[in-house]
Amino acid sequence: MATHAKQRFVFIDLLRFFAVVAMLQGHTFDALLQPSMKHTWLFVVYDFFHGFVAPAFLFASGVAFGVSTFRKWESHLSLNAVVARRVGRFVGLAIIGYALHLPFFSLSKILTASSAKEIAALSQVDALQCIALTLLFLQAAVFVVRRKEWLALLAAFCSVGIMLASPLLWTPHATDGLPIPLASFLNGSSGSWFPIFPWAFYIMCGVVCAFLFLRANEHRYAAAFMATIIWTGAGLVLAGIVTGELFYNAFPAHDFWKVNPSVLWGRLGFILIATAALHFFEQSVVISSKIPTIMGTESLVIYILHLIILYGSVMNSGLGQTIGGSLGVGKAGAIFLLMLFAMSTFAYVWNVIKKKFYRESVLLKFALAATFLFYFITRPY
Repeated sequence: MATHAKQRFVFIDLLRFFAVVAMLQGHTFDALLQPSMKHTWLFVVYDFFHGFVAPAFLFASGVAFGVSTFRKWESHLSLNAVVARRVGRFVGLAIIGYALHLPFFSLSKILTASSAKEIAALSQVDALQCIALTLLFLQAAVFVVRRKEWLALLAAFCSVGIMLASPLLWTPHATDGLPIPLASFLNGSSGSWFPIFPWAFYIMCGVVCAFLFLRANEHRYAAAFMATIIWTGAGLVLAGIVTGELFYNAFPAHDFWKVNPSVLWGRLGFILIATAALHFFEQSVVISSKIPTIMGTESLVIYILHLIILYGSVMNSGLGQTIGGSLGVGKAGAIFLLMLFAMSTFAYVWNVIKKKFYRESVLLKFALAATFLFYFITRPY
């Protein structure tokens, strides 16, 4: 039996697992499905429910950060090897996020021949940058607040602030005059899919949830807390439905389905219900397969790899460029299953390599990064 200090909360991995599977399916269909298929009423319903996937993925990232931080609080209060590895990981995620949008595999060509459209595309903020910047902010906050309760309170205040500021920042011309790289973090006007406003809201809520759950688990009332989470989530969903029109009229013109507070807490409510349900599922069912846990643990690696395969990168053409927009539901579904098998196999093998050959895995990552940077910097125009 693992000690309490080493206890792993599998429901967090399960939440990330289901989010990453739904993400794989959604991106596969987005890249490969015939355009005519996307204009049916069935696809509209499907797309609505898929709107919960990204919030769940970000929420789970916040929970995972909160659990690892609060449980080893003393290790994160000063600059040390643990914090250095964490910061390096977050910075690496941000760099990879931008690398996925490089218009050319040449630094010289980017600096001298990029159009305004290509600069805007390079500056896009996706999930990796959003997660990285938000968690870097929270890690810096740990140094300042130095108490678990204050970090949780800060995350709660930030979530409310982000929720209320998002409709204002998404009004037309709200970021006119700002440099594109900065505006890209504030709203979607420059093409960003996951700007800080509103998407960091879900990460902050995940950190708060982690703090409350760990406190409940420590005092032996985790089950009661999760039951409360279900009712809280149901209340938020109902409140989101009831207050939708009210909050739409309370702010200037904005993208309702992306930044309206009623939508944000409605989606949060659904995620809270799902999180609590997975907790009770973990407590009542023996999960013999390690694949869901491993895929949850390696969800960010899967996120990066599947984007390269589906949408391509500066070094390769993805399936979206070669057969994109040409498949029916059956063939797109078959490719999704192949993708799921490939990603689960990769996650399993990579997880084993990291555990058995940790130093070698670190050297491999540095070697790949160094090789990429060498050719990116030295390639001529």
